Amino acid sequence: MNTNKLKYLAGLFALFPLFLMGQNQPKTSFKWQLGSGAGYEYNVYNAGNNQFFLIGEDSIVGIQSGFFQRLQLNTSGKISHKQSTFGWKFRTRYDYFPSLTEANVIRPEASVFYQYKLKKFHSLFWEGNYVLNKTNNLEDATSVINTTNSYGKTWMELGYKFRPIRFNSSKLTLSLQDKAYAEQETGQLRYASKRVDFQSKQRFKRKGESPQYLILDAYVEQRNYEDIRFFETEEEEEEFEEEFEERIWRYYAGKISYEKAVTDHLELGFGLSYLERTDVLAERLGYQQPSLFTQLGYEDDKWTLSVKLQYDYRHYTNLKARSDQEEKLLHQYLRASLRANYKIADQWEWQTSLQVRQRWRNYSAAATRFLPYTNVVLSSGLRFSF
Repeated sequence: MNTNKLKYLAGLFALFPLFLMGQNQPKTSFKWQLGSGAGYEYNVYNAGNNQFFLIGEDSIVGIQSGFFQRLQLNTSGKISHKQSTFGWKFRTRYDYFPSLTEANVIRPEASVFYQYKLKKFHSLFWEGNYVLNKTNNLEDATSVINTTNSYGKTWMELGYKFRPIRFNSSKLTLSLQDKAYAEQETGQLRYASKRVDFQSKQRFKRKGESPQYLILDAYVEQRNYEDIRFFETEEEEEEFEEEFEERIWRYYAGKISYEKAVTDHLELGFGLSYLERTDVLAERLGYQQPSLFTQLGYEDDKWTLSVKLQYDYRHYTNLKARSDQEEKLLHQYLRASLRANYKIADQWEWQTSLQVRQRWRNYSAAATRFLPYTNVVLSSGLRFSF
C-alpha cells in the first residue's frame, strides 16, 4: 500500500468519528506548548572512525559535531462524549546547526485518533499518523542497507482495548505503515508493512503496599521493501528507466517488564526482550537480538526525573563479519538517557536531557562497513504551556 492510499484512508477514518458523536454536548480541551533551547551533539551522522560521506562531488569527514538551536511547537485537542473520544496532535521540531548546515532538521508530526466505548473496560480505537523527517540526504551510517536520513512515514492503527481478568488492561492492535526514504540520484528505497501487536498489563497490590505491574508485549511484522534504481537509457541521456529490487523482512518480538513504585515519588522498572528478523528472500541480513533494560523515575511537585539504560546483543545469522572469516557479524548497543524537568511556574518548565548511544562490533579494526560509533546529544531549554 503506497503513501497516497494511506493518506486517503486516514482522511476517511478521521471524518468518520464526527458522524458517530451524535448531538450530545461534548467536553473539549485544547493545549499548546512552545519550546526553545540549545544543545550540542557529538557525531551528528553516527559515523565510524575514518568514515567519509559524499556531498555532490565533495567528501567530508564522517564524524562531525556542533552546537544547535532548537524550536518546538506542540498542540493537541480532544472532544469527549459519553461513549466516544476524538482527538488530534501536531508537533514540529526544528534543529539549526550554525556550523553544520547539512545537519539541520525539521520534523513535523500529525496524528488523529478516535475511541469508542463498547462497555466498561472495553473499547475500539483508531489512530492515523504522519511524520516527515527532513534533513540531509546523506547515507544513514547505522543501517546495513542503503538508506538516507530523510524520510516520510504514514501509518494507521486499528485496535481493541479490553480487560480479560480483574486488574488487567490488554490491547490488540493491527497497523499498516508506508515509509519512503528521500529520493537520491541513483534511486529510492521504500517499504510497506503490516504489523499485529498485543500488550497486557497486570496489576498486583497487597493491602498497605504500593502496586506492582507485570507487562507483556509481543508483535509480528512483515516489511515489503522496494529498492527502486534509476538508470539512463541508451537512446537519450535525459530519459531514465526504473528497476525494482524486492526485499522482505519479517520481525518477531516479545518483551516482559516489571514496574513498581518504590516510594510515593520513586518508581523502578526493568525487563528483557527478544527481537528476531528474518530476511525472507536474500537470507542475508537476518539477526537475533536479546536485550536488557532498566529505568528509574522520580516525580514531585516541582521535579520530574528519569534514567533509562538498555543493552542490545544483535547477532546476524548469515552476514559474515569479514569476507575471509566464517564468524558472523555481531553488533552490541548501549543506550542511556537522562531527562530532567523542573516546573518554574504554572505555565513555565525547564527541560534538559542527555542521550548516549554506543555501538560496538567484532573485527572492528579492519572493518570498512557496519562500523562502531558513539553518539551523544545534550540539550536544555524552556517550555511554555497555554
